[in-house]
Amino acid sequence: MAAPSDIVIELATTPAEVDRALDVAEAIWGSRPISDPMIRALEFAGSYVSVARRRGDPDPVGMCAGFVGVHGHELHLHSHLAAVLPEAQGAGVGRALKRHQRDWCLAHAITHVTWTFDPLVVENARFNLHHLGAVGDRYLVDLYGPMDDDINRGDASDRLLVRWDLTGHRTLRALGSPVPLADVDALRDAGASDAVTADDGTPQHRHTAAATRLVAAPDAIVTLRRTDPRLASLWRAAVRAGMTEAFDDGLRVVAMTTDHRYVLAPEELSP
Repeated sequence: MAAPSDIVIELATTPAEVDRALDVAEAIWGSRPISDPMIRALEFAGSYVSVARRRGDPDPVGMCAGFVGVHGHELHLHSHLAAVLPEAQGAGVGRALKRHQRDWCLAHAITHVTWTFDPLVVENARFNLHHLGAVGDRYLVDLYGPMDDDINRGDASDRLLVRWDLTGHRTLRALGSPVPLADVDALRDAGASDAVTADDGTPQHRHTAAATRLVAAPDAIVTLRRTDPRLASLWRAAVRAGMTEAFDDGLRVVAMTTDHRYVLAPEELSP
């Protein structure tokens, strides 16, 4: 999980650096997810705002921003924004940003990071669960209400809240190399049941009380929202039903399979 040799991760500490971090986010979402004054205020108050740059180039190719919160009596960092420009994706920039974020947190006696992501975006799921070692902790229905950015427009803003235990065994394992994706046939042989399937191309929720459940997710949901909004909405409803039922039964999202299925199980069974 080391940073690519040509990438430098630094804290954004001036108004100009913070604004350029938002330029990266705007390039991904098509608009600024938060305002310039707000992200300047976060940095000024001591929250986490970082940028990724190629050595010798002042323009950032990635950014990450979060704010410190309290759950119970425990401080945590809520990582609200993370973005990498398309031309820099797949080169380890995202992993380097999260590694820098982890180091910053541990230096400030913070041992947990949370963030949300759209569970229909399977690329983010694989990154969060297998490259970082996070666990899906809660399903949040329409968390942000209607959104009008280029990625989310026309869909409910359901989100999966993940918890990243910075010193836990899953994270320490992922620091060395990504946790392998789960084998769906092995899971079914061990008693796992499909809570959401799409065998005929149409997603369907099926009630199950199995201790381990599989929730199928779509390919390329961002494109699907544009080309077939009805099918995208069916995916949202099916995944919402399957996941909320599993969370209500005390399960957590612990892995992805090689064929884009979420694995929900008791957390102690996580790989």
